Amino acid sequence: MIDGGLVKTDVTSRMTRRQRLTLLAAILGSAVATIDGSIVNVALPAIERDLGGGLATQQWVATGCLANRSRRPIGPSRTRSTT
Repeated sequence: MIDGGLVKTDVTSRMTRRQRLTLLAAILGSAVATIDGSIVNVALPAIERDLGGGLATQQWVATGCLANRSRRPIGPSRTRSTT
């Protein structure tokens, strides 16, 4: 069935509003992570000029940004004690 230019399948027609919003949030989060990585890669030459150090410094900067992004909790902090 075609609805508004989109082909509806059995899966999409059975998705609830909450499931669609969850999927949208996951897609947007992935896009933000991709853009963030691209920004770091574009900035690497300027970072190298400012800090010096060559390729090794660039690798540490990229790794540090990736590690910082991956350790952040999504949503409320999960490190709080529940007791």
